[in-house]
Amino acid sequence: MEARDWPQVAACKAQLHAYEVALASGIAVRTRIPLADDELPDIFHMAAEGRHGPSPGLRSVKTATGTILSSPASVEAEITDYFSALFQGRHVASPNGPVDSGHTFQPDEALFPAFLDGLPSLSVEDREALERPLTLGELQEAVEGAAPHKSPGLDGLSYELYKATFQEVGPPCWMPSMQC
Repeated sequence: MEARDWPQVAACKAQLHAYEVALASGIAVRTRIPLADDELPDIFHMAAEGRHGPSPGLRSVKTATGTILSSPASVEAEITDYFSALFQGRHVASPNGPVDSGHTFQPDEALFPAFLDGLPSLSVEDREALERPLTLGELQEAVEGAAPHKSPGLDGLSYELYKATFQEVGPPCWMPSMQC
């Protein structure tokens, strides 16, 4: 290497360090081990994530009739039946919890007016404000103001992860008007 290459090497090392800190921050969030003030996640957090290992899975389940199933095949069949009915809209309420009705839910259009009667409505200005595109500042404000240990979506990633990595995941760097 030549002397002129060292600034580029230093820049690469800084980028790698920033990546490792962001990666470790995500691991620290997932392990739910609180960090002290000004503490950076380190190998301890990475080891803690590996220590817990994979989940043993669901070993038994109680049916609507109170029977406890423990064989893997019967547990899988019960869960598959339950969620198939749930996702197909066939569940109805019962004293023992939701049960499969055998037919898909069909809404009664005649009930909508009674349901909607008396509900407040938004002003035109409020409706237009809700339809505006979300700005990066509003997104950052929402992420920073979110409650800890909560996940905004189905992926299970917590707000702490988004707070720790906002500079990487927040601004779209491909837009010339954005600063990254």
